[in-house]
Amino acid sequence: MQIHFKNIHPGLEAQVIPRAQRKIERLSKLIDEGRFETQVSVELQKETGSKQSAAAWRASINLDARGERFHADTVQSTPGAAMDRAIAELQAELRTHRTRMQTDQRKNGEFWKLLLQRDVSWP
Repeated sequence: MQIHFKNIHPGLEAQVIPRAQRKIERLSKLIDEGRFETQVSVELQKETGSKQSAAAWRASINLDARGERFHADTVQSTPGAAMDRAIAELQAELRTHRTRMQTDQRKNGEFWKLLLQRDVSWP
């Protein structure tokens, strides 16, 4: 798993990056990484604008695996909370996808099993 940190606010590298890296590497359990190359890009920046009245941090994570992209984007009051929330969202998205893929595999296997058990005559 290749993890790239982009647009990290100066001074946060020592606080947030090692912890985020450990948590993101744990996500490899939800991806069959032995067979697929995975790339992760992480952005953490201070959010400014008319919508934010207090100091806010935006964490954005893109994970590319198996030709699919998974994305999580959050705004929280502290950089650590923003990163943790984005990783939790990405983890939930990966779990849902993994469950959906396993269900599809079971259904496809069941179809072929039923087809082989029955004598199906084609018109």
